[in-house]
Amino acid sequence: PNDVTLATDVIRNSIAGVTYTREDASLNTELRANLRKIRYADNTDLTSLIQTVGARLGFPITQLTSSGVFMDFYKNEREQSGRLDKRFDVGVDVNINFSLNLTAYFDVRYRTKESTDSSANYDEFSAAARLDYQFF
Repeated sequence: PNDVTLATDVIRNSIAGVTYTREDASLNTELRANLRKIRYADNTDLTSLIQTVGARLGFPITQLTSSGVFMDFYKNEREQSGRLDKRFDVGVDVNINFSLNLTAYFDVRYRTKESTDSSANYDEFSAAARLDYQFF
């Protein structure tokens, strides 16, 4: 049945990644890539090879405000079924520091996903707002 959830144990979760970060007065740059292989105890369809690549460019506007653009690519390949999912995100964000403890974050993004399982394909726009307070 479709409403049955499988539970299984992860016996190996291998992750390799590299990140390059550079912060200048007018531009902050981040480039990252990760490779992850998850193997499960039984022979389920959950064993996956996951590859991610991303970039972010940040632009300080004032001492307390910054904005940025970002791009992320995500590829998930299921070993048993041969299912392949590809997801691409692109967006912009704004960070505002009201004080040392209070920060606001706004994010607008477009996401698209293509899969060999056509029922999992989608395109979406989203917006998010977050307010963080740090207790010291």
